[in-house]
Amino acid sequence: MLPEKMEESMGPPEEAETLEGVDSSSLVWHYWQRGFTLFFEIDLMKRFCCVEIDSGADASLWGQAIGPWTEGAAMELFRKNGFDDFQEEKEDWGEKRITSDAAMVDMYFVQGNMVCLNYSVVLPDSLTLLSIN
Repeated sequence: MLPEKMEESMGPPEEAETLEGVDSSSLVWHYWQRGFTLFFEIDLMKRFCCVEIDSGADASLWGQAIGPWTEGAAMELFRKNGFDDFQEEKEDWGEKRITSDAAMVDMYFVQGNMVCLNYSVVLPDSLTLLSIN
């Protein structure tokens, strides 16, 4: 989805910025009050590529409200939906990251509770798993 179409659906962002990466650049739209951030890949014609969702946001995955999830609840939901290929890593800033490459998701936890979920989108347009209200 292009930023213009996303803005029709979500409204204008509260803050926008461009992040310069090693391999690519991203347009980043922050919706602080609603608890999520949208990323658009500039090198791919500004196509929507991922969303970072705070655990308190009004959003769902597979029909389940996102957060507050414990590690166990998150892992159970992903396993129930056919994903069991997890990698875990402790980040330098202290959060624990649990990644599923197959599900294209990174979940970040502090003391066993999820603080945010980063969901990458490379799915057919007809498949809707994620809903942000």
